[in-house]
Amino acid sequence: MSTQTFLDCSQATSNEFDQHRDAVVAAALSALDPNDRNVVVRMDRSEIVLRGRVESFFEKQRVQEAIRRADSRLRICNELIVVK
Repeated sequence: MSTQTFLDCSQATSNEFDQHRDAVVAAALSALDPNDRNVVVRMDRSEIVLRGRVESFFEKQRVQEAIRRADSRLRICNELIVVK
């Protein structure tokens, strides 16, 4: 069972958005191998961008799906590069 957190970012206060952003970014980072943290996550009110290097296509997909579970309304721009 997954829990989705929705926030109307257009109406959110700065503090509410910061908390929501932190939860979504934490979900993305939790899906990464702890030894493979060569990823930068940038999020604005409607989009999250992933950049960096991961070791497998499975890891690339796992990070994207973790974000989708946290907030399915975000546009995900997955620019992760698989290096192995």
